[in-house]
Amino acid sequence: MAILPTTPPAAPRAADAGTSDGADPSGPTPPIHDPNIRNVLAEEQAYEQRASERLIVQRQRFDLNNERRAELMREEGAIRDLLMADLKNEDAYLKKWIELI
Repeated sequence: MAILPTTPPAAPRAADAGTSDGADPSGPTPPIHDPNIRNVLAEEQAYEQRASERLIVQRQRFDLNNERRAELMREEGAIRDLLMADLKNEDAYLKKWIELI
């Protein structure tokens, strides 16, 4: 009496079969008309769009901060130059006052 298997043997998986013929081990590419794939693609595109918008906002903030910093540095330089000129004038007045004594 022969013993027959009760379940058919499992089909070999693509990863086990090897890809010596250059075939894609993940199988054929599903068609794009599948609604699940369209949803996933739409979600990925929306995520990329939000990331791109966040990056643009971040760059704008960075540029604005740099502009403000540059303006503050220009103002600081102008005030420093003005104070140095005032100190030189005070030194000149002090020298003239000393010469008068």
